[in-house]
Amino acid sequence: MSEIVEESNYYPFGLKQKGYNEDISTNGNSLAQQWKFGGKQYQEELGLNWYDVSARNYDPALGRWMNIDPLAEAMRRHSPYNYAFDNPIFFMDPDGMMPCPTGDCPDPPINEEPYITPLSNDLDGGGTQKDLVEFKDDNATISPVADPVISSEQGNRDAPLPGATTEHRGVDIVQEKKGAVDGENVVAPINGTIISVRSGDDGNGAGNRVHLKANKDGKTHSFFHLQGDNFAANLEAGDKVSRGQKIGQVGNTGNSTGSHLHYEIRDRPGGGLSYSPRAENSGLKNAPTKAFARRPAIVPASLSRDLNGFKFN
Repeated sequence: MSEIVEESNYYPFGLKQKGYNEDISTNGNSLAQQWKFGGKQYQEELGLNWYDVSARNYDPALGRWMNIDPLAEAMRRHSPYNYAFDNPIFFMDPDGMMPCPTGDCPDPPINEEPYITPLSNDLDGGGTQKDLVEFKDDNATISPVADPVISSEQGNRDAPLPGATTEHRGVDIVQEKKGAVDGENVVAPINGTIISVRSGDDGNGAGNRVHLKANKDGKTHSFFHLQGDNFAANLEAGDKVSRGQKIGQVGNTGNSTGSHLHYEIRDRPGGGLSYSPRAENSGLKNAPTKAFARRPAIVPASLSRDLNGFKFN
């Protein structure tokens, strides 16, 4: 028969509630039981009573970080020590880098160091050190969808769904002739390696999604809301793909208001700096824009950046 070793209940900012359910079984593991609020390690040494949350230390009694935010320059409207924008009911901060809406946080970063094979001297996994090897004609991308129309640009916008974030880190693409693009092919815009294929069954608002690491510079190209069970065209993590190769089909999975492809370029899957999919060498540079009606946002914008990464108003 299973035994409850310890039960912990917390206030929204992470302070443990006391006065009930304080019995701890002698069958517990003192080391394992250090992981508490948010699955993070509780540090009691020296009387600190902090949580080790990857990038920073967090004090649940104060509801404040004890270290400055590594991405403070991206959130100048907020204190660099605030936790979850002072709204832990709606936001969470799983790694101490940047708050995200609860239940709609990005995929955890994938730790993949480039590996040079001794025979081919190619970067296995799509390297980040482009000085080690040059990939032919990798300085330009193509559009991931034929005849693209941008229905929502990168940057701050009115949220399409009540409660959704107003910061749009990529672009939404439909098609010039059809408007909606349900079932249309999505192709790799650049040569690279598939580093993640994730199903929307995990509850992420991005739905079915594929992450591709570019050979050229190691940046991650991500494709959200893909269609169907076989949404990644039988591709798996580690598969190399060529520009123009099919990697999925446009769909309407996750938190989506209609069939479209969300396409973004970042340092890693769901994290780091954002880069413009409409840059000078991009197949989307001259794609027309068609505005669609959006419901008003109920969450204040937390970030502001232009199409080339972080820049501020």
